[in-house]
Amino acid sequence: MQQDKLRKLVGRCYRGANKIFIIVGTPEPEFMMIGDFDFNPYQLPALIISTEKVVKHTGKTIDFGEIFRDTIRSRAVLSEDPVAQMRMDYEEITPEEFRALAYKAIDDVTKFYTSQEEI
Repeated sequence: MQQDKLRKLVGRCYRGANKIFIIVGTPEPEFMMIGDFDFNPYQLPALIISTEKVVKHTGKTIDFGEIFRDTIRSRAVLSEDPVAQMRMDYEEITPEEFRALAYKAIDDVTKFYTSQEEI
């Protein structure tokens, strides 16, 4: 089953273009009202932190975009070794690196929006 193969990726952390992310699950079938379902094994559920610099209208620059849950496109399901395939598509980072970058992003968000300067 495709979900069993992809389960090896859950909890792994990666760096991609302008983002870091942790895989938080496997793709699930989405049931439709007509009684059928849609299943996309190429979309992996992830918690994503944008690392893109954002410039606000005041000229202030912040080193994050947003923190959100979405999916990451991957061909891992096509590979005999989905972990190796993800390493070819994205740079794997340790959970400690992800945690440090996530805490920094949250600290930056907090400092930015609670500063006394105009946003």
